[in-house]
Amino acid sequence: MEIKKVNIQQKLDTIQEFWSLREVAQINNHVVEIAKLKGEYEMHAHDTGEKIFYILSGELQIQFDEETSVTVGQGEIVVIPNNTVHKPIAKEETHILLFEPKYK
Repeated sequence: MEIKKVNIQQKLDTIQEFWSLREVAQINNHVVEIAKLKGEYEMHAHDTGEKIFYILSGELQIQFDEETSVTVGQGEIVVIPNNTVHKPIAKEETHILLFEPKYK
């Protein structure tokens, strides 16, 4: 039996670039990743399953179309359904924990 303990803040401290996911754990058929976000990412969708964004610090706006968006703050999660087109926007530096199906 292997017990894996991860210090999320220490891992975040090693990340220099924005929008670069770093895997910190795996559970069942899912990966847990962290990232620092700032600015806008492109509009995109995933066909590998739902994703859960957990906001560690900051605020993330997720735009779905011209009229629909959701803002997620520190301590909140948002579930992005499979094949949902979305565009993450972080006006200020935001740190996230992301849960997604393992597809690698």
